[in-house]
Amino acid sequence: MEFSSFYHLNVWRACPNMGLWTLFLLLLLLKNDVVHSGSDYLVGLGSYDITGPAADVNMMGYANMGQIASGLHFRLRARAFIVAEPKGNRVVFVNLDACMASQLVTIKVIERLKARYGDLYTEKNVAISGTHTHAGPGGYLQYVVYIVTSLGFVRQSFDIIVDGIEKSIIEAHENLRPGSIFVNKVYYQFRLTKKSKDKENKYIDLQHLLIGRRKLFLSSSYSLTASCSGVYNEIRYQRIIPETSVFSLQHSGELLDAGVNRSPSSYLNNPAAERSKYKYNVDKEMTLLKFVDDEWGPVGSFNWFATHGTSMSRTNSLISGDNKGAAARFMEDWFEQRGSGRTDSVTLENDGLPRRISNRELLELASSFQSPPGRSATRTSSVARRVRGALRQVDKPRFVAAFCQSNCGDVSPNVLGAFCLDTGLPCDFNHSTCGGKNELCYGQGPGYPDEFQSTRIIGERQFRKAVDLFNSAAEEIEGEVDFRHAYVNFSKLEVTISNQGASEVVKTCPAAMGFSFAAGTTDGPGAFDFKQGDDKGNPFWKMVRDLLKTPSKEQIECQHPKPILLDTGEMKEPYDWAPSILPIQILRVGQFVILCVPGEFSTMAGRRLRDAVKTVLSSDKDFDDIHVVIAGLTNTYSQYVTTYEEYQVQRYEGASTLYGPHTLSAYIQEFKKLAKALISGQQVEPGPQPPDLLNKQISLLPPVVVDGTPLGVNFGDVCSDIPQNSTFKSGDTVTASFWSACPRNDLMTEGTFALVEFLKGKDTWIPAYDDDDFCLRFKWSRPHKLSPKSKATIEWRIPKGVTPGVYRIRHFGAAKGLFGSIHHFTGSSSAFVVA
Repeated sequence: MEFSSFYHLNVWRACPNMGLWTLFLLLLLLKNDVVHSGSDYLVGLGSYDITGPAADVNMMGYANMGQIASGLHFRLRARAFIVAEPKGNRVVFVNLDACMASQLVTIKVIERLKARYGDLYTEKNVAISGTHTHAGPGGYLQYVVYIVTSLGFVRQSFDIIVDGIEKSIIEAHENLRPGSIFVNKVYYQFRLTKKSKDKENKYIDLQHLLIGRRKLFLSSSYSLTASCSGVYNEIRYQRIIPETSVFSLQHSGELLDAGVNRSPSSYLNNPAAERSKYKYNVDKEMTLLKFVDDEWGPVGSFNWFATHGTSMSRTNSLISGDNKGAAARFMEDWFEQRGSGRTDSVTLENDGLPRRISNRELLELASSFQSPPGRSATRTSSVARRVRGALRQVDKPRFVAAFCQSNCGDVSPNVLGAFCLDTGLPCDFNHSTCGGKNELCYGQGPGYPDEFQSTRIIGERQFRKAVDLFNSAAEEIEGEVDFRHAYVNFSKLEVTISNQGASEVVKTCPAAMGFSFAAGTTDGPGAFDFKQGDDKGNPFWKMVRDLLKTPSKEQIECQHPKPILLDTGEMKEPYDWAPSILPIQILRVGQFVILCVPGEFSTMAGRRLRDAVKTVLSSDKDFDDIHVVIAGLTNTYSQYVTTYEEYQVQRYEGASTLYGPHTLSAYIQEFKKLAKALISGQQVEPGPQPPDLLNKQISLLPPVVVDGTPLGVNFGDVCSDIPQNSTFKSGDTVTASFWSACPRNDLMTEGTFALVEFLKGKDTWIPAYDDDDFCLRFKWSRPHKLSPKSKATIEWRIPKGVTPGVYRIRHFGAAKGLFGSIHHFTGSSSAFVVA
């Protein structure tokens, strides 16, 4: 795909009298402000690999015990930004390609940051948020209910995430430099309409436009052609007739086809008057921050948009960042390719190969590279061969693009709707069942039945919208950097609500999960005879429940109308099953405000929270024209938050709203306290500390004992090679298999298990694609669960625009010996031709 270039400027010479008309328009609109762009902030971004064990570990998200990792779709990353006042406050936001944040992870990251930086970074000004991919390794949370399916705590999953977050923040800290930040949630069309018959053609470049009290700085990329016409990055330069012209501002910033409401019957239970304020039953707006280094120009972007990370299904076994991780990979590659002039995802040079070399000559060249025996490698071999590592400029910060989660609770990326697998008919509207059963009701993504295609399409749609917003980002962030944070015990919190005009004090409840939780969603149905919308339960499952914990009468009344399936808030053996103390947090950078919530808010719940906080903040003149976004799944995880009305319906999201029907009201009450403190400049009480349960964790996942190969076979030997004299083209799939070892022996952090290499000249192989590319899949398997022998299969789906030439597939791995030593190895396929 192609996007307009950033590097052309032709402003004042395009048409006569342009400067006069620009000055006139600016004076007319504002009268008193002076346009300038200075650096009031230090800006730094960082990114690091957090890809966990690609074998044996249960995936986090669907709670499907059969969903065990066995390879890689593409790598997971932690992406961080830091914004600091030169002599004042600073905030950190980290976006994880992970299902959610973890309280234990947050605690240990803060401990490390305090050891390194003192009180510069604490739980108050550091936010850690998950994208909600359901295709990442589990076992890194501390509460029992979230690690049952992963057979308890998985230290390797936990460590890689903690390490990656810390390193991404360190990189962002070391990259802190003077810079500017721009915010965009629409892309603008500037129009000046004529009211005169004067035929003289005039155009204006609105490079520096001030609207209200906000400065809009159009990037220097925007230009006018010699003929004074054209559209550049969605900024439209319209003809001006000198006598009388009317200025109007139009926008189009909605992303319409990346999310649908998967629980519309719950949404419809909200008041009609409230629903009438909104055009859609999910939020369609993306909000983006663009970070610009004073010297290097754009260095990154973070955006917030609500859609679930469930394009990859509950049966997928390849680690994947799902649609948001894909969007991030696409955007980072797009930016780097644009700067380097590449047309595909790899920089290839044809030195030594004639440009018009024939296919016969290529085949002859390829035939001289037969698959060699597997051989030993160093621990850093795969890191050195990594594609993006090789391309990175040492003296320039890498471009970081993060696609963050928002109020996605009831938003599905499976936009074609939910249908019954047996009949092809739509599922039951209220209960999402097929013939009374939930197991056959599945949401369909835009690439159905290919989940990889659905992931690519939804990721690409978010990526394209982000590029629109990035290219047209014009409103500069100005103002203070600040933050507020508090821990709140949600198990029995008094909440003041308005009931028919009168104030009433109600309470939240200890955590509990309803029967409809077990029914799952249309993104991932549950099992047995559970169904969504169940507000009664059934005697059999209540009897099973009581074997674990019988809820008290008080708890049953508090959670009504939720029939309690698991009374998790009152289950304490062997340690806490669910959280009771939750962090809430507000980060402020100028007119941009992030509400960090530790769960999945439904669409309307998120709207109510945003509106409530915005109303409080807007009462102060320093918070004029603010942008408020919700960062979901941040700092810890406490499942869902619905409105009171949605809770009454008891679909999956309501059944998973842990603290009872007044959970949202509690959040709104407590966030309003933080907002008022932000205005007044006062601090807030820190609240009770959440527990650190690391020393209580139990793990039942067996370790890797030993790896082996058949007699006379080396690790890295090819067991299924590419046929000789093979020629492939874009769209074909090339496959090679190798004798391998368990990927848990070495996660290849910032490296790769799989590589496609391109022949440069006659004998030099250069990296072309690795396991962080969407087109390359690494699959690992063993004959049976206890077998020490295993194979790695690497599949390359040749992308469009690939450079013709000679290629081969290479594998990196690490084998565990009988006495625990780790031996690194590598192997290569025979060469083949891509025409």
